[in-house]
Formats: sequence, C-alpha cells, structure tokens
Amino acid sequence: MPHIKSPALRLGISLLLVLILGGCSSDVMLHPEIARSMEASNPTPRIAERDGAKMVRVRNERGNMLEGLLLAQEGDYGTVIVSDGNATSRERTLYYFRFLLGNGFRVLVFSFQGFDANEGEAHLSSLIGDARAFYAYARQAFPGEPIVYAAHSLSTAAALCLTSRQAELAGVVLEGVFDPKGVAYAKLAQLWYLFPLYPLLAPYTIFVGWTVPDELAVKECVGNLRNTPALFVHHPQDTVTPYRGAIELYEAYPGPKSFVIPKEPHPPEYHMNYTSDEAAQGETLRFIRRVLPKAPAIQQDGAPALGAGTR
Repeated sequence: MPHIKSPALRLGISLLLVLILGGCSSDVMLHPEIARSMEASNPTPRIAERDGAKMVRVRNERGNMLEGLLLAQEGDYGTVIVSDGNATSRERTLYYFRFLLGNGFRVLVFSFQGFDANEGEAHLSSLIGDARAFYAYARQAFPGEPIVYAAHSLSTAAALCLTSRQAELAGVVLEGVFDPKGVAYAKLAQLWYLFPLYPLLAPYTIFVGWTVPDELAVKECVGNLRNTPALFVHHPQDTVTPYRGAIELYEAYPGPKSFVIPKEPHPPEYHMNYTSDEAAQGETLRFIRRVLPKAPAIQQDGAPALGAGTR
C-alpha cells in the first residue's frame, strides 16, 4: 500500500516562520499551495475514480463554488461528511479516510475554499461556512437521514463549531483536535530552546491568536455540545496538535464522549493515526455505526423490506 507523506509537520515550521516574519493566522494554518505541490510530486492513488465517486458542487455563503466527492452504494443510509487539515487535497483526504467506505453509509469528502479547484482564497473565516454548505447538501439530497462529521486536524475546529450550531448532527469524529486560538501559544511553548527570542516571538504569537475568527473559538463551541456524541482520537506524542490541548477539550466537552489513544506508532509527528492504526480505524467505525441509526423499515404489501440500512 503506498505511503502518503504528511505535510502536517510543516504547521510547526510555518508557525515559526510566520512568528519571525509576521503574518496572520490564515497564513499559518492554511496551505493550499503545499497541498498542490504534494499532489504534483507525490500523487495520491485515485480511488475516487475506482469507486465511482460522484462530483458534488455547492456554493458557500460567499458565493464561491466548492467541489466534493460523494461515494455511495445502493442501500446506504446516512452520510458521513469528511474534511482534513491545513495542507491537504481532497483526493488525499479521501485516501486517508478510505477505511470508511463500504460500511453501509455514504461518504462525502470535501476541501475548503481556495483548495484544489475550489473558488476563493483560503481563509479561516470560510471554514464553517464551507462545511455548512456540504452539510446542507446532504440534508437536501437525503432528507430525514442522519449526518456525522468526521474531521482531522484543522477541520476539527470547523466540525466542533458547526456542530454547536447544528443540533441535527448525529455525531462528530475528531482526530488531532486543537484550538486554533491557542495553538500558537502551544507551539511556542514547544520551542523552549528559542527562549532567548521569546521577547521577539511573543508579540507575533499574540497576533496570530488574535486574528483567528471568533467563530472558531473552539472552547466556547465545545460548551454548547451537550447532546452530540463525540469521538476524540489523539496520540500522546503528536507534535503537530498538542495532546494536552486535546485532553482539555475532551474534559470540557459536556456531551456524550469517548477518547481513543492510538496504539500503532506513526512517526515522526504521530498526527495521522488512521494511516496505519487499524484499531483506531475500528473504533471509529464502531462509533459511527453506533450513532447512525439504521434505516426505518419500509413495508410493502404488509412485508418488511430488506436492504436499505440493514447491517
């Protein structure tokens, strides 16, 4: 199986450069150009074509056209919408989450404004609206069916804050979760050996946190999620999104929740656990099956119909 190199480690490097050179939070956390260069130098296997994915097009709240990939089989019930991190193409996201396919529910994979061929400029302020556009598509295309949001890395902020505004979500999966408003401080703390430069770096750190949109204030969003089941997946040695921050968010989450610590190491950053950890994949599938209710039985001529939603 091909190994897809992760650009996630570049988040820390980018943060350091931006702290030194100056820049806003979107410059630190969103890198569509890295996603494109990664695809050019190390193309992702095109399983979308193999599995007959349907191209889905939506417009976000800013009027920009976004594209997603819908993978479905006859009899599927419920939809899992999926998005990934700061430097990730849609195809790579699909490949990373491919273990979700063929499990009785649809999978709708998307990337944000400014990524892939999507219109607009990549910016943190569009993340929730982008996710909301694909959520709205799933509700309209499959009325009355449940929806789960599975998110990795930066997308977890959009997932949590979208979920706090959408009580209809059946559950949320959060791998590598973090608080965008606080991550700059956490990364600076990891760079303890640059302590002599702290007087220079601290003002930029404050600026980066300040420029994160208030709608991505994850700690506030978490407090509103009392009824939505959540699965947290995080490796203690994750150097991209700090483990301590994930624990703090987990403890603050007031709704039904569970925490999975991956057992299979995936160095160097331990940030992409689904790449090799089948146990983490299995726990995630069990969670999704638990929160996605089965399709209601449809009776014809007095006999229950079989197929749709049966597992």
